[in-house]
Amino acid sequence: MAHQSSDNMAQLKSTPYAASEGTQDDRAVKIIAAYGADKSARANVDTTFRDIERLVLPSMNGSNTDNKKAAGQDQRPVSSVATSEAILLGSNLYSHSYSNSDRNFALRAASDDDRDSMKEWLQTATDKITEYMQNSNFGQVYGEFTRIWSNFGTGICGVEFDKDTSELVFTSIPITANVYITENHQGQVKGFKRLLQLTADDVVAMFGESALSTDGQKAYGDISKSGLKFDYILCVSENPDYDYRRADAESMRFRSEYVCVKDKRIVKVGGYRSFPYPTARFIKRHDGSSYGLGCCEMALPTIRGLNTAEAQMQDSLQMASRPPTVVKDDETLDIDEIAPNSVIHTSGEVTQLRGTHNPEADQADIQRLSDEIRRQFFTNVFLAVMQSNTDKTATEIDALQAEQFASIGPMISRLRSEFWSPMIHRVLDLLIEAGVIEAPDETVAGGNFEVSYISQLDTKLSLMDQQKTMQAIQSIVMLLTVARENPELARIVKVEDMAVEFAEAHNINFEHIVTDYERDEMDALAAQAAQEQQAQQQQMIDQEAVAPIDPTKKPEEGSPVAMEMQAQQ
Repeated sequence: MAHQSSDNMAQLKSTPYAASEGTQDDRAVKIIAAYGADKSARANVDTTFRDIERLVLPSMNGSNTDNKKAAGQDQRPVSSVATSEAILLGSNLYSHSYSNSDRNFALRAASDDDRDSMKEWLQTATDKITEYMQNSNFGQVYGEFTRIWSNFGTGICGVEFDKDTSELVFTSIPITANVYITENHQGQVKGFKRLLQLTADDVVAMFGESALSTDGQKAYGDISKSGLKFDYILCVSENPDYDYRRADAESMRFRSEYVCVKDKRIVKVGGYRSFPYPTARFIKRHDGSSYGLGCCEMALPTIRGLNTAEAQMQDSLQMASRPPTVVKDDETLDIDEIAPNSVIHTSGEVTQLRGTHNPEADQADIQRLSDEIRRQFFTNVFLAVMQSNTDKTATEIDALQAEQFASIGPMISRLRSEFWSPMIHRVLDLLIEAGVIEAPDETVAGGNFEVSYISQLDTKLSLMDQQKTMQAIQSIVMLLTVARENPELARIVKVEDMAVEFAEAHNINFEHIVTDYERDEMDALAAQAAQEQQAQQQQMIDQEAVAPIDPTKKPEEGSPVAMEMQAQQ
């Protein structure tokens, strides 16, 4: 539980380390070397990023690419199908998982024992986090984040608290830039490196004049050199000296270090109580890489095929409308290419070329590839949510949506665990440090909380799970009903064991399935209650058997004794 106070970024040391501190100089050299190693290790992924930028999302160019034409790449227009589908996917994920006007999550106590003591504090924290996020730039940044995350496979978002304006400030960091991430032993992103190219004025504003390199000192104050950039590396990593009992930057859970690449020295050290750059992967790669696999990368072969088919279609239409003309010429020329609306000189007979290609085949191929791209970008998933088909029954619609959502469900689960949950914890830390939310007292300090997601997409997925549970329960009830109506069935099959296995096989939450131990307890309590009821009944019988006769009590009206007494009178 992230309930301790947090530094926005504690500036423990804002001056360069002295040259005599050899260990700090060694640390700077190691950070620079680690940055280079991370960059080299991502070479293959970067190649894919460049292809995605060129073929799908050219507006997402990173800072380390000029998007120039590579050798062997033609200059034909790139198909717009993949671009529109990539943008649509990000928009759908944004609109279905976040609403700036509604609450999208709530903090809940993870344990039943903590619910009463933590309820009020968690409710207040939820309200404050929601309020500050809705009044921040989160909506805009999250929209950019979902597009990068879903299409490039990895999305990074930073958040800080601006004490001057008392606002949360979010930033979407494109993974295609000079940004590199590393995982810990549990596969969680807990390492972050980024190359910052800063002007001399930027360096002074962030670190002070002492952080300038020799070239930076010459450029500082010189208008003619105001555009020069200098390389600094930001490195955020888990702190080996972490001590939860201390509040100084050197003891926080995560350490941030800014390194001047030119001078190979650390110019600033800070600390964070929680990881400041929540990072989510769309699909986790299985090759050990820290980077995710996005829809654009999966669709690249189809996108290239579509580009080829559209180019062939364009050629065939142009050849049909403007075929090349052949003219008489004594000097025969070699023909390298037959292009539309061209002139071919020949010493032979003059002819008019006609195209033999069938454009209908290209059109069919284009349609097939376009449909495949739409499936790869999950267009049909969100169409199943937004559109209602009146020709289908409610059961058929639910089944269709369940099948479609099964393909996107794992990505949403990873978005929750890798982005939303760390981001909410980070915001909570920042608001506690800023005094907006009171730090929890000793009654809740030891408790844990979990994040409950209630966005449109989360609600739909939760409803689907509940529907599956109800269908499984109905099947179990039918099984038990048959067993009750046919007692001899228990001599052939173990009905109770079958019902339990059926519940487990249909993914009913294990917390809702009675265990063997709990079942034995229930049987023991039922037997004890039956014994107590039997004892009470026997006691009542015994009391009635020995009850004395009251001679003054009148006989009941209508009884033989009452009738005899009435006759005597």
